[in-house]
Amino acid sequence: MIRKTLCHELAHNVHSEHARPFYDLMAEIEAHVQRNDTLHGGHRLTTEEFYNPHDNADDVDHADSGGWTGGEFVLGGSKEGESEAGLSRREIIARAAMSRQQKERDAQKRVEQ
Repeated sequence: MIRKTLCHELAHNVHSEHARPFYDLMAEIEAHVQRNDTLHGGHRLTTEEFYNPHDNADDVDHADSGGWTGGEFVLGGSKEGESEAGLSRREIIARAAMSRQQKERDAQKRVEQ
């Protein structure tokens, strides 16, 4: 259930609405996760039980520098007038989820009017 929720939320980084493109991307992400499941034949980066970025980092703050980047999307990118400097990754993710929920509520209100 946790993995499915994670895949659902990852798909929201590209598509905010629950429409066909959203569900197609979510299915693609779920298939990728299933293929790379370390409990069922996936690949591990280390022999350790879990990866701790602080084990090998000279700069402890580097592991949680306020946002993730990858591909063409940036998780933690701020809107004009909003500063995310100093926020943890968890706070940035929470802010993004709250923003998405507000957009969905606003869209629902427009439909109801």
